[in-house]
Amino acid sequence: MNCLKLCRLFSKAHKLAEPIENIKSMIFTIANDRPGQLKDALEAFAAYNVNISHIASKPAEILDFRKGYDFKVDIEVSDEAKLKRVLKHLDKLGFKTTILNSKQVPWFPRSFEDLDSLDQACMAAGAELESTHPGFNDQTYRQRRAEIAKVAMGYKLSDPKVPIVHYTDQEIETWQTAYRALDPLHKAHACDEYNTAVEEFRKHCNFREDNIPQLQEINEYLIPKTGFRLKPITGLLTQRDFLNFLAFRVFASTQYIRHHSVPFYTPEPDIIHELIGHAPLFADPDFADFSQEIGLASLGVSDEEIAKLGTCYWYSVEFGIIKKKNGERKVYGAGILSSVDEIKNAVSDKPEIRFFEPLKAAHVPFPITSLQPLYYWSNSFEEAKMEMEDYAWKVPRDVSVSYDKFDHTIKVHQDITMKK
Repeated sequence: MNCLKLCRLFSKAHKLAEPIENIKSMIFTIANDRPGQLKDALEAFAAYNVNISHIASKPAEILDFRKGYDFKVDIEVSDEAKLKRVLKHLDKLGFKTTILNSKQVPWFPRSFEDLDSLDQACMAAGAELESTHPGFNDQTYRQRRAEIAKVAMGYKLSDPKVPIVHYTDQEIETWQTAYRALDPLHKAHACDEYNTAVEEFRKHCNFREDNIPQLQEINEYLIPKTGFRLKPITGLLTQRDFLNFLAFRVFASTQYIRHHSVPFYTPEPDIIHELIGHAPLFADPDFADFSQEIGLASLGVSDEEIAKLGTCYWYSVEFGIIKKKNGERKVYGAGILSSVDEIKNAVSDKPEIRFFEPLKAAHVPFPITSLQPLYYWSNSFEEAKMEMEDYAWKVPRDVSVSYDKFDHTIKVHQDITMKK
């Protein structure tokens, strides 16, 4: 096994390390890939009880791996004397070592409390609707949107229950119209995992055509199943904030519904898109893992990388397709599942279909206000997750993190400072 492979396995094995304080980062260089060199270096840290929280490697010179490999390690330093002994030991073994300065990364949430504090780029309150919105000139609708926004503003993830929204007859009628049109299309064209989850939602979450489910009902089913939950928000979040939520297995969900005059159209996510499109698949373990993988990859990366991850999210979670062994397409993206026209388009011969490779898909632009001319397919959610893990490994970043599902916090394994 070469150094790169061993490094990657070692890093994955330490993904769930305990919370680390007094972290320092350093680089040591292996002159060549002689068997046993990396093992010798790692044993030097172990000999002096210095814990490694993260390790990554690359060729010392990108264009010539024969000149050796640089290994960047993040270590827990509770005793400076121990670190000096390690450095001396590595020097005797012939390794070149360099202590690195703390890296500065964009701020990211590390707890539920941090998620609650994220600024919302709100477009939900009535006064902030754009002039092209179907409900812009409807004062009753705008007031209703403002009322529902207040419900979301008052909720914290530490609260025992998500507040109830008492939907009006007109709102339920809008839901019912969309539900009736979408249900037969789902049975014919949605992936098996989606249809299975919807059946469970009908049994446990009051998910039916004459009732808009409450987020609390959805959470009571999802949390024990996969650890995912829905958090009410007042409107659109920034792309970075939205993806950061997923790292905690939290999906930022609106509670308002589209204008009744256009039951099959919405210019922004609404409760139909969230609950009919997104929520059911969070009950599938592989899809839940895949979604969180995108979220974890978004923590502490540059705006450029956020845009690429957002594009990967668009082509998978929003508009992804599963291709069965017989070549039949089954849809799983929420943007498809919540749109009659998009479902019909996705299974027709009109659009282009490509295999989902995040490294390639991340650079492909997409339309927002028209039917998609291009969709990406995977054989399974497990495959999509593996592709995303591979992509996340290659994302340029100065921070290594892991999620602690027991206290819902992000553990940082590197010496960093965060800047908002």
